Amino acid sequence: MLFLSKPHSSTLIRTFGGQIVAQALAAAWKTVDAGYQIHSLHAYFLRAGDTTSSTSYEVEKIRDGRSFLVRRITATENGRVIFHMMASFQHDGDHGVEHSDPMPVVTPPDEIDISRDHLPQRYQHLLAEWPEWDVRIVPSEYYDASPATQQSPIQNVWFKYKHQLGDEEQLHTLGLAYMSDMTLIHAALMHHQEQKVQLASLDHAIWFYRPCSVDEWFLYSQQSPTAKSGRGVVTGRIFNQQGELAAVVVQEGLTRILRGDARESIHKDS
Repeated sequence: MLFLSKPHSSTLIRTFGGQIVAQALAAAWKTVDAGYQIHSLHAYFLRAGDTTSSTSYEVEKIRDGRSFLVRRITATENGRVIFHMMASFQHDGDHGVEHSDPMPVVTPPDEIDISRDHLPQRYQHLLAEWPEWDVRIVPSEYYDASPATQQSPIQNVWFKYKHQLGDEEQLHTLGLAYMSDMTLIHAALMHHQEQKVQLASLDHAIWFYRPCSVDEWFLYSQQSPTAKSGRGVVTGRIFNQQGELAAVVVQEGLTRILRGDARESIHKDS
């Protein structure tokens, strides 16, 4: 099945990766019967998207089982493939063992300075793209650092959509997929605060575990275990307002050092 997305007004030259992920997931969901929920997706950004062009999403049915449905989604702009994604849906009602990491203890969002003047310039430009989202980056001095976090610093970010979205769970899940790309690759620079780097998402994976209302506060705890050869990997844990681990995200991104007079880019451009 083929779905078409119209251009979305943006201050970015290249299409925001979270937008492509969310639209691809929305297209795949339209081919799935009621009673199935997304449980994971795995995506590759092959080329930068053009914010002035329409995007087509082709959805292929790979498997329709009793417990799991799998879809492959290909995004195309102007005749060129820019994105591939696999999405797997699970039937409601399965039961199994349960455990979960606790939510990190950080300063509540209402106690964080909403001014962005103290943030690096790359964050100020980036966050200006999403005025409908309340995004509050927790200063590192606001939470305890363990020996582990001193080796791999953690970036904690509070998020909330500023408007009510109603009770439709699918819409909130799409919102979570959209924002999962916000700020994430920047956690790879926690070790390199002064370094000028070209950033771009290369691949992106999400595992969904519990409901998350994106018009309520949720915490995105991000950590980068390694970077090398112009690439960095970041893991993210998304906790809902009840302190439950709602989703786990892993992303590899371009972290290429800029040389000479090249300027640091905030765009999704490799």
